[in-house]
Amino acid sequence: MAEVKLMILRQDLFAPITDRAGHEHAIQSGEEYVRLGGNGIGHLRLEWLKQRWQWRQDHDDWNYTHDDQQNKEKEP
Repeated sequence: MAEVKLMILRQDLFAPITDRAGHEHAIQSGEEYVRLGGNGIGHLRLEWLKQRWQWRQDHDDWNYTHDDQQNKEKEP
């Protein structure tokens, strides 16, 4: 049962981010994934999502439709 939960959380963690709610959900899933013992690339993805969230918050940029390449110089 725990393996199934970890698989679902991992899928949520690595799902494409298309809006603010999805971004927040991915962070919450990632935190639960790590808490339950998930390891490896999931830790890196969670840290990236948190950094991206902070960047969006700092720049008040919640537009997920524009090309991220435009902001590459500004991102962490």
